[in-house]
Amino acid sequence: MIVTIQAAFCVVKELLQSLLSYCHESYHSEDTCKSNVDAIEIPKENWEPTRRRELQTNSHVQLSSQSSNVMSENADNLRKGFNQSNNQENLAPHSNYTFLEEDWDNDIVSNAHLSRTEPDPEPSNNETFMMEHNSYLAVNGNKDLHWDETSSTHSSDSEACSASAQHFETDLATKSLHLVSERDWLDELESLYFSDMLTELKSLLPRAFEASRNCFDFVMYVIKFADFDIQAGKKSLAYITLVELEAWLKLKTEGKGVQEVQKLGYWPTDNQKDLALEVVASSTFLLFEPVKRTFQLDSGDNSFLTKHVRFLMHSRKKYKEAATIAYKLKLQRHFEVTEILLPLIIVDKLQLAESYVAGCPTSLQLFMKMIDELCVMTDDELELVVEKTVSPKPKEHRLKNKILVKLGERLVKMFHLKAENYPNIYKEKNLNGLKYLLSKKYSEKQPVSHKWDDLIESALGDNKWLQHKLIESLVEFDDIAEAARWTMYYCVPLESVHPLIKDLVESWQAASEDSEDWEAEIEGKAERRVYNDTSSTFKSTSTNCYRLPLSADRIFVVDNSQSLRECTQVLCKPGNVVGFDTEWRPTMCRAGTDDRLSIIQLSTWTEVFILDVIAMTDNVRDSEIQQFAESFFANPQVLKLGYGVDSDFRNLVSSCPLYEHALKRLARFVDLCPLSKEILRIPSVQRKVNSRMHSVSVRERACIEEERGLSELVFLCLGQPLDKTYQISDWERRPLSEDQLTYAALDAFCLLEIYEVLKRWVVESRLRVDMEPSLVLTWLQPNKEKQRRSRRKQPKPGTRSSDLLPPAKKRDPIPPQSLRVVVDTMLQDLGQHLRCCGIDVVILDNKGDHERVFEISQTENRIILTTGLPYEQLRTRVPEGMCVCVPSGKIRQQVSTLVKYFNVQVKKQDIFSRCQVCNGYNFVQLHQDDMRLVMGIFHGRYKAPLPGFEPKNCPVNLKDLTLPGGVPLKLGTLPETVVDSVDLFFCCSTCGKVFWEGGYHKRVNAQFSYVLHSSQ
Repeated sequence: MIVTIQAAFCVVKELLQSLLSYCHESYHSEDTCKSNVDAIEIPKENWEPTRRRELQTNSHVQLSSQSSNVMSENADNLRKGFNQSNNQENLAPHSNYTFLEEDWDNDIVSNAHLSRTEPDPEPSNNETFMMEHNSYLAVNGNKDLHWDETSSTHSSDSEACSASAQHFETDLATKSLHLVSERDWLDELESLYFSDMLTELKSLLPRAFEASRNCFDFVMYVIKFADFDIQAGKKSLAYITLVELEAWLKLKTEGKGVQEVQKLGYWPTDNQKDLALEVVASSTFLLFEPVKRTFQLDSGDNSFLTKHVRFLMHSRKKYKEAATIAYKLKLQRHFEVTEILLPLIIVDKLQLAESYVAGCPTSLQLFMKMIDELCVMTDDELELVVEKTVSPKPKEHRLKNKILVKLGERLVKMFHLKAENYPNIYKEKNLNGLKYLLSKKYSEKQPVSHKWDDLIESALGDNKWLQHKLIESLVEFDDIAEAARWTMYYCVPLESVHPLIKDLVESWQAASEDSEDWEAEIEGKAERRVYNDTSSTFKSTSTNCYRLPLSADRIFVVDNSQSLRECTQVLCKPGNVVGFDTEWRPTMCRAGTDDRLSIIQLSTWTEVFILDVIAMTDNVRDSEIQQFAESFFANPQVLKLGYGVDSDFRNLVSSCPLYEHALKRLARFVDLCPLSKEILRIPSVQRKVNSRMHSVSVRERACIEEERGLSELVFLCLGQPLDKTYQISDWERRPLSEDQLTYAALDAFCLLEIYEVLKRWVVESRLRVDMEPSLVLTWLQPNKEKQRRSRRKQPKPGTRSSDLLPPAKKRDPIPPQSLRVVVDTMLQDLGQHLRCCGIDVVILDNKGDHERVFEISQTENRIILTTGLPYEQLRTRVPEGMCVCVPSGKIRQQVSTLVKYFNVQVKKQDIFSRCQVCNGYNFVQLHQDDMRLVMGIFHGRYKAPLPGFEPKNCPVNLKDLTLPGGVPLKLGTLPETVVDSVDLFFCCSTCGKVFWEGGYHKRVNAQFSYVLHSSQ
């Protein structure tokens, strides 16, 4: 049987070879060519594709008569051959098809050779030559776009041969259509795109690039005319086409030089670059990045592209987009800084301005010069600059003196520039510091004048300009006598000061026979500021504050090698517990100079060592300082305590790099700031703390809450607040005053007592708390951080476009008050914005863990808002829909997405309807007259009225200044000047925070229009 089949197969093979030989001879025979041929007619009943599409060609495009003759006769002969083969025995259709396809390829090559000398017809504007080497792609929108000879199945061999013949005739007919419009290709691409057949789409695009006469022109056609899918998270067809072209070009040009690539047509011309950026600038800026890469917009001389940047700036007022294009295409040198950078400052795009100048030193220098010149102007003068620069003038802008000063100072530090090159920036910075010192001095009820005088004198130094500004500022504070004293102290000419100062100084001079006695008194006053008098006591300015339990002789100043060795021996004893703190001179009026650490305080239970860092730099060898640092900071046998030590260590390393190596090996160092917050959340501890807070008067409680930080912790643990009088003082003045030494010692010693109290509270609560959590200074480990970042991981949930929330089409509209959510520490800003919209939001503090989020969700039935890895961990523990992954993006985008997702209908009256501090939604209204009385009682100017004499309709209990329910009012941070300008106050009945409608509330429509619009 097998032999019979083989014999039959050989016979069939010989017949087919004879048939093909005949076709080949007839192709080369001129006698068989006719002058006119008719197109091959394909029976409609035999050709039924799944989707028909009419392919049109221009009437003037015809096949040459010779090739048409050959095609017609070949088709006739092949039809006869297939009809004959139907009557024979089993015929392998796949083999026949292979032979026919090979012969057809030869015919195409021969025809191409014969017609090579004929000129190509010019294509129309909407058409291009689409040449396929094997077979023309019939665009029908189906997945199976080509004849697949391996996938066909037929009931019989004769049926297979008939189908092969039909398919061959179809290919033969379509081969005659050389001209295919770009619209046809785009229709096919759109068909695949909107059918979500992205894999087939990406496999089709390289064929389109190959078939097009110029791939860049084809892509530009797609960008201009392709429809966009508005579904969230789905990239547009134009974007996909650009990305695929970029990959295709990379494959085609790999290993080739620029000149060779240009010859092959794989490099865009200047005209194509110009057109590409024109499309981006006029309509589709979102495609700028792929267009830049694909069209090589940042290569070569691209100065001709500047016109599009100016078009965006001047015609469309798109300053952000214009600046982005300019700096990413390295076109900064073609623009003035006032042309691009000044508008960026006005419209609050400061980060973009920093990026713009980062890669161009020339632009950076010009930008800094412009900022320095603007810092001299007043805010009124800057308003005129805004009107001339940006039209129409924005309601809110950032061209303010203080903002310019901060921006200039930040750029100097960021780019390591010389501060002396920008004097105006630091003049204004120092002036702001001087005004701050004066405001602090005159805000104290019983100011320690000599402390502020010392600090002001040290801050001003020999700066004549600041000395004049000090005198002018004192006049503004209505302290003419103090202004006159400083006028005489600095020997300021009387012609340059205020007339009142001049009159007062002249009256003093007339009353005194020798004016130099006054200067001597002033100089004596300066000498007394040193406080060298050993008779000075260690009394605090407040008798109710926590005081140092050690005597003055237990405070030792370390400023040489001998005292450092003695200090090391005492501190480094095994089992010691040491409190750590540092002090440095305030930066007010010293802008432009580096921060320098002044002293380090190290305290045991019996003595305190004050390390004079400035003196040790000159008096102690570097090796001895390094040895001390290693013996103390890297010693695992000594427990070290600090509070908020990150800034202390940063200044220590910047002032004295010799400590850096030891700090990298830091051992047994506990930061009490995070540890105390963890312990204070324990219920039993909270009861103790609340009881202690209610034991003091309303005024003392407000002062404690205003202090915050270490002072508040000292009160909660030890019952008395820390006296911070000398926190802001001149720590570089030598010798230090006894008051300064006492304050410095107290800051370190109190940590020992706080730690003992915290340990006792933990023991009483019977909970497990790590009392020695490890402290890692990550900013000292840059290499490890880079290594972690270099490890590429899968993108976290919420960072991919696929994680975007779908529209909440099936949710019923709800008011903001009905949505109850809890956000973790990573989304605190988002939580605040949601509260502004009236949504019920619980926000975890910085130390709250994700277990706490789960507990709140379970007990209060709240939806969890989180992202990243916590989302993956929490969503498996809660019912479906109770944990939502917030997509990455800007705060406004996240708020808008969540509002749409939950179908929250935000109205204007919902804005600021919740307390931003505690999430409360009930407010007690307090009128201006009642608030005046409350503030007068709070500040001690009035006494609480007797029972029966209280004002009518006043909701506040004037005896203890509490709201209904016993909630104390928080008045410590409320400026008294606001009372005279505001008619109505809103007091949160949950926490006592006081709010009022100011300029911020009046801009509700501008601030939250995106939410109001999205909910309508």
